[in-house]
Amino acid sequence: MVATSDLDRIATLAEAAGAKVVLVGDHHQLGAVGAGGAFALLAESPHAQSLAELWRFRHRWEAGATRQLREGDPAAIDTYAEHDRIHDGPHELMLDRAYTAWAADINAGRSALLLAADRATVTALNTRAHDERVRAGHVQPGGIPLADDTTCGRGDIIVTRRNDRRLTTADGGHIRNGALWEITGVREDGGLDVTSTEHRGKPAETVRLPADYVRDHVELGYAATVHRAQGTTVDHGHVLATAAMTRQTLYVAMTRGRETNYAYVAIDGLDTTCADPTSPEVPTGRQVLHKVLATDGSELSATATMRGRQNEATSLRRLLPIRETLMASFGLDPDDAPTLAQINALLAARAAAMRSPGPAPSTPGPDHRAGRSRGIQR
Repeated sequence: MVATSDLDRIATLAEAAGAKVVLVGDHHQLGAVGAGGAFALLAESPHAQSLAELWRFRHRWEAGATRQLREGDPAAIDTYAEHDRIHDGPHELMLDRAYTAWAADINAGRSALLLAADRATVTALNTRAHDERVRAGHVQPGGIPLADDTTCGRGDIIVTRRNDRRLTTADGGHIRNGALWEITGVREDGGLDVTSTEHRGKPAETVRLPADYVRDHVELGYAATVHRAQGTTVDHGHVLATAAMTRQTLYVAMTRGRETNYAYVAIDGLDTTCADPTSPEVPTGRQVLHKVLATDGSELSATATMRGRQNEATSLRRLLPIRETLMASFGLDPDDAPTLAQINALLAARAAAMRSPGPAPSTPGPDHRAGRSRGIQR
């Protein structure tokens, strides 16, 4: 998920220190929030190495299905449906079913994720979880406001949304973006005392989050956006899916759980591409997911975009109609070999000119030279 400018900075620092940078990831997952595409460009180069086996999933059929999702193969939807992993219905019903299934896993002591594609839905789910835990006596009523316009109290689960190396932990670490914590104390000034939910058998340590950090960088941590969940592994995943998702979003969302991954597909969302938004026809869950798989949300780097346009401009699909138009315009005989050779030569020269790179800058800057020497292209 690294932005191209950040990747260039990392490579520059590593080169100056005599270090080596090894990039690891899956370029079919969600990319950078900022300008990206560099990792995908490098991953598709001849020097990249690819892992061939998947070991996360308990069921081998699911490992195969995730490969299909990765490639946008609609057969993946049939596979998940055959194993009862897809539910569809009105948005509110799917919201309730996803939440209920997630809550059942959590109450049974299983690790689970509740995912949605947009922050508004995540906030609604987090608010419901907080309110229900207050009614059950697990969370202290009242509380203080958080960055996502919710409130929290002692007993709530929260997520920190910004790295801060000034806020250190007992083991020498620091507060990290995406880390989950349980609130053990609410201070009068708006600060929080929290313990990590991932201490894994170690004695739980308490960390104090100052009020300004809580106000600006803390959210409830029950539900999450798919972007925030990338890189997380749990036992069970519950995904609220809509037609607004992309293939990359669905692929990431449906690969977080080791044991199971369920999609709860809302079928009543407004399709802005529909010619008649008032049409009574409602798609099925499978139709929604097929559309999602056909929606490529990946970002191309400038280099990849340039190569694609050059290939398109010089392809036979584009050049042959031009040749036929020229011959028809001048009344030329297709069987006239000399004339045909001249036209072919003209088109070949045009294709070669379009493939040729432009003149290099006379005085390239340091970033240009560094990027070129390392093969990082924007």
